[in-house]
Amino acid sequence: MKIGADISTLSEVESLGGKFFCHGQRGDLIGILADCGFDSVRLRLWVDPYSESGQPYMGGTSDLKTVKELARRAMEHHMSILLDLHYSDFWCDPAKQFIPKKWSALGLDDLCLAVGDYTAGVLDSLHRDGIDPFAVQVGNEITNGMLWPIGKIAENGFDPVARLFEAGSTAVRGHSDSKVMLHLEQSGNKSLWTHFLDEFACRSIDYDIIGASYYPFWHGSMDEMLANMKSCCDRYDKPFMIVETAYPFTSNHFSESCKPPLSIQNEPDGSSYSEKKQAEFISELLEESIKVYNYRCLGVYYWEPGWLAVPGTSWASNAGLAYIEQDSAEMGNQWANQCLFDYCGQSLPALDAIKEFSRHWR
Repeated sequence: MKIGADISTLSEVESLGGKFFCHGQRGDLIGILADCGFDSVRLRLWVDPYSESGQPYMGGTSDLKTVKELARRAMEHHMSILLDLHYSDFWCDPAKQFIPKKWSALGLDDLCLAVGDYTAGVLDSLHRDGIDPFAVQVGNEITNGMLWPIGKIAENGFDPVARLFEAGSTAVRGHSDSKVMLHLEQSGNKSLWTHFLDEFACRSIDYDIIGASYYPFWHGSMDEMLANMKSCCDRYDKPFMIVETAYPFTSNHFSESCKPPLSIQNEPDGSSYSEKKQAEFISELLEESIKVYNYRCLGVYYWEPGWLAVPGTSWASNAGLAYIEQDSAEMGNQWANQCLFDYCGQSLPALDAIKEFSRHWR
């Protein structure tokens, strides 16, 4: 089972002065993770995360150049690469799946061609640079569809999103040896998952791995999530991976002047949040995940363990907000209380727990 981390904001954090320490010893984030048992990284890729005047959207501004740089660094530590293709110029999740600017005028047929050509071009470019992901996500958290409005399930049913996904999947098959991953969220919602995956199954959509996001403050109990994963492994004869998870180490924001962190907005009292509880959560998740259906959980990835609250980092710039059609929003970093490092960049007990699990598991 892979132990991984999504480190897509790392270049931004480092450029703004972010520093990482493990038990007081300064180190490179990727090296620290490798020493603690991580053997894989997940990297998101946005099509064109810049405004027409060249302003970056931030949140890591995850363009192909950045992905290649981070992938090379991870590979130096013998880590594998999970590539997360959003098929958008910025964040994709259940609430937003914006078509890339350059594809905005395309109909469904041409959009499928664009998805296929783009996927093939990315994988060919990575391969030329010696980067071959072990798996590729075709879309990010797509329970409500992808490439809206054309691929929005609520408006157009499952046929468009199935065709769009198939275009990406076919390109992965033709241009790499990577496994194809289908990524959903709401991982404790068995009825939603069964409905979605049944619709794909009846259309014979090709993929290898079910990817799940699991955040306990959004997606229910661990028991509910694992029961759903067991059911899916059986029903669809597919292994799964938890490709996003996190847990807060504190309910206190690093800055009193900022909006509360996302996790606190969903569990206002934050009474269960502490360094000890974070370590217990990740230990239990790793231990329980490997038991699912005779090791059919292929991996667990912590989402953005190093997105430190350094001045200047933000989930979105003004240009990014304009792209996702938000006039105003709280910018900055609302994720820092879920890192595996405290607000000063010092490693937390959860990293020691992961290292201990890795020793026994491997």
